[in-house]
Amino acid sequence: MRQALHLAFLGVILATSLVAASYARPEVRAAVSAAESSYVYYGYVPSRIWRNVTVPGEVGAYVIDPLSVRDHAFVAVVGDDEGTNVRAYLLPEGTLLDSFRLDKLETRVLAVRNGSFFKLVSDKPASVFLVGGLRELAPAQTLWVSTFYTSVEGGYAGREFIITALQGEVTAVYVIGFPHRIYALEESTVSVWTRNGTKHRELTLRANTAMEVPLVPLEVYRIESTGNIMVQAAAQEAPCFYPAVRGGFVGSLFYGAAHPWSAGGGEFAQRWFALTSAETGDVTVVDLEFQKRFRELTVNAGANTSMRITIRNMGVESTKPMLVFYRTQDGDGGIAYGGLQAGQTAYLDLPVGEAYLFAEKETVVTLDDAQLRVPADGILAIPVGVHKLSATQPVAFEVVNIAATQGLATFGQCIPSIEGIAVSNESLTLKPLVVEEPPWLYIAAAAIIVAVPVAFLQLRKRRRNRG
Repeated sequence: MRQALHLAFLGVILATSLVAASYARPEVRAAVSAAESSYVYYGYVPSRIWRNVTVPGEVGAYVIDPLSVRDHAFVAVVGDDEGTNVRAYLLPEGTLLDSFRLDKLETRVLAVRNGSFFKLVSDKPASVFLVGGLRELAPAQTLWVSTFYTSVEGGYAGREFIITALQGEVTAVYVIGFPHRIYALEESTVSVWTRNGTKHRELTLRANTAMEVPLVPLEVYRIESTGNIMVQAAAQEAPCFYPAVRGGFVGSLFYGAAHPWSAGGGEFAQRWFALTSAETGDVTVVDLEFQKRFRELTVNAGANTSMRITIRNMGVESTKPMLVFYRTQDGDGGIAYGGLQAGQTAYLDLPVGEAYLFAEKETVVTLDDAQLRVPADGILAIPVGVHKLSATQPVAFEVVNIAATQGLATFGQCIPSIEGIAVSNESLTLKPLVVEEPPWLYIAAAAIIVAVPVAFLQLRKRRRNRG
């Protein structure tokens, strides 16, 4: 039985590799790869975009809200620099979707149909966002999104970010932006500016602390800092891969939102953090608010270690490289982006739905025991479950968490470039997450012991002087 299942799985992998090869015919690669010194972004628009609503009086019964059905999503591109040239393609055909030039803070929005794969190529880093479930991409709408934003240099740690705020909610009376999280890797003074140059907020943060800033959903903001920071939108209902501080997604140090509400069972029972690693290592989770250890545990090689982290903002440190994935209920749904640097190995715990790997260059991908040669601009489907994954070149992957009977009501992600995933921040000088406090009681006792003979000598000296 086990052998039959293994052969069936290999059959799926081989079929998938043939599909991947068809996604990058030579003539397509020639057209799509024309740009030199480029930044490349890949993505997939989920095929089912709608909202399910419960049927009154019928337990477990759902119907599709007809007003929520969408046949496309939006890809928004914001210029991180003046004179950024962008070309957008549909894959696998390599059809040119659009070509345009952006200045700093300028936005271009593309409509991409459900079930479509796409690729963007820019000659400078840009901020790219995939957003779905909305009639139009206009400010002040409801979104439930978890994502980390890329800096103007392409990676996830930096001193300047240009973002389209993806987290927020609109009520009948007012617009409220659920707080975006800013994590200080260094001592930082952070200024948040609107697109028109108005200062929205200024913050002073100590290293290893977090601050929450409400932003209007789908407005464009520029965030600049005197020290390196990371920026996240976080909703407990949306999945998210957490980028490693020193680059990529596989690493030993992470910052980000935890979720106090995930402590109980019931509707929160299927929301947790999945920690996976190719090597057994010890992990420490730190509560950034109180600068205290929250939990210590061991993540075993190849195993999925699941945990609920019930603090609000956390730092996570491991003795071995690992992947951190916040998983939500299948009924919640959502999309999440991650990636591997060249030569890295990770274990992916993939939920119900779809998952795709994207390769900019010809890459040998090892998926469990199967070695697959993925061509340039190739797309590899990855089955549901826990899988060991490695690649010879930097790759990106997108996970679409969607139950079989559900659609995605709204979703959004900041898309990293392949080059941004490959960024290394090894030169960062960081303070320890937890600074061990000195044993003040013993220090005070020692000070008293030293002070007694000193006082005694001073007293004898005064008496001698008087005599």
